[in-house]
Amino acid sequence: DGGVTINQALLDTGACATVCGSEWFQVFEQTLTPEEKAKIVTRSCERLFKFGDGAPAESTTMKIIPLRICGREMFVRTFIVENEVPLLLSRQTMTDMGMVIDLGEMSVRVRDSYESQSIEMTKSGHVVLAIAEQPVAQKTTPEVQEVSGEEDIVSAVVHQRHEVPISVQGHEEKPTCHSE
Repeated sequence: DGGVTINQALLDTGACATVCGSEWFQVFEQTLTPEEKAKIVTRSCERLFKFGDGAPAESTTMKIIPLRICGREMFVRTFIVENEVPLLLSRQTMTDMGMVIDLGEMSVRVRDSYESQSIEMTKSGHVVLAIAEQPVAQKTTPEVQEVSGEEDIVSAVVHQRHEVPISVQGHEEKPTCHSE
């Protein structure tokens, strides 16, 4: 599906964590405004992933990146690997967003959004979602509120008022994760 996943996320209900390849991330980052790039948070980590029957892939970097889904700005925690994979949104990340996937209508909705958003099927049969329909940067300074959730998501509901720092929970454990 080469090129299909530029600024798109693959909805991967089988993924144990949200992850993306370093090449996908570099392309994504080039599409961001300077203001959006400044909001990216980078942390060191040690986590192993397995894609299908392949060899384990190690992530030593976790990033919190801005996304726009269903008209809402969010910040999602993703682990970076050297494999050639797009942004794979995990089941837990989608659950934390309150995402409802409607394959009959080929759309999704997220919690507290009145907008639905179209999804697409790739040639290989995967479902993808645009994550930057419009520029994520705000014309006014946003207020960012953290949404509760598991380790895969540090997200934000953005309102037009003032900025509140995004908090990132530290994780002492260094789990090994195998995605089938």
